[in-house]
Amino acid sequence: MRLLITLLLMLLSTGCQLLPSRPDTAVYQRGILVQRGDGYRFRACARQEWQPVRELPTLVAAEYQRQHSGLAEMPLYVEGFMVQDENGWQLLEPRLLGGGLEACVQHLTGVRLLGIGGAPDWAVRLEGSRMVLELPTQRRRLIFSEPQLTRWGQLWQWHGRLSRSGDTLDLLFEVEPLPCRDRAGHWYALTARADLEGELFSGCARYGDLQLLDLATRYDMPVQARGRLSLLLREDGSARLVEPLGQGTALQARSGHWRLIGDHSLLLELEGKPPQEAETLLWRRQRDGRLVLIGEHPRYGKAVALDPGMIPLQWRDPERLP
Repeated sequence: MRLLITLLLMLLSTGCQLLPSRPDTAVYQRGILVQRGDGYRFRACARQEWQPVRELPTLVAAEYQRQHSGLAEMPLYVEGFMVQDENGWQLLEPRLLGGGLEACVQHLTGVRLLGIGGAPDWAVRLEGSRMVLELPTQRRRLIFSEPQLTRWGQLWQWHGRLSRSGDTLDLLFEVEPLPCRDRAGHWYALTARADLEGELFSGCARYGDLQLLDLATRYDMPVQARGRLSLLLREDGSARLVEPLGQGTALQARSGHWRLIGDHSLLLELEGKPPQEAETLLWRRQRDGRLVLIGEHPRYGKAVALDPGMIPLQWRDPERLP
């Protein structure tokens, strides 16, 4: 018994080392995967350039064959943690496999985590400080404010309580990393369950706020352009615009904030410090990911375009996701 206890203590103290570590360079990315020849190519959503896939988990290759019956050049929508370098993409941990080109237009803006299922249809959305339960067949929509999060190892649970006319409704929403498949045959890495006062629902879960992944953390003017303008974006909505200072080689950085306007525009609001004034710039998002400044600027000129960097924007608190 003493030996067993010792072994258990050793296991608990080193348990985190038994799991495969994710490299610091890994990012959450989404896009389209196709099979070409004897390999695969990947194109991120909001980009036009296809890049080689250096390494693909057996699960993803098998799922591609299952969903497309061995046909090449068929697009498969993919989400997961990946690593990119000059040699291409390496898919480390898939989170969602299924769908085609149309899946790239799904953004789930304002949703941190989405649970969905059928028989009957249901959905739970975690939206900031609230949890929303949708029951379309019952025509019910219940909003639970300030749900409480509890973690039991790999099991994540959110509990919400709603009071109505003296009565209370309790909703328990839980997610854990177990494979799941929806009615369309799409594969998910997360299983979801919901319990509304004993009424049970089961299904799959996925991440939201996907519009952030279509942006880059850094944008620069093309090498051939006559300028050194750079735009840096952060997940919290802050931004920095770096531009030349006069005719010399010195650079200045202007702070500000950014936000998306619709699906195709980005508004940049720059703070002003004397002798500068506050300034608002509207950028058009192109299909290849570039940002094109709308109108003519007194210092930058017209038709100013910024190319996106390799690193996609990420969520502010990914550690709070299963």
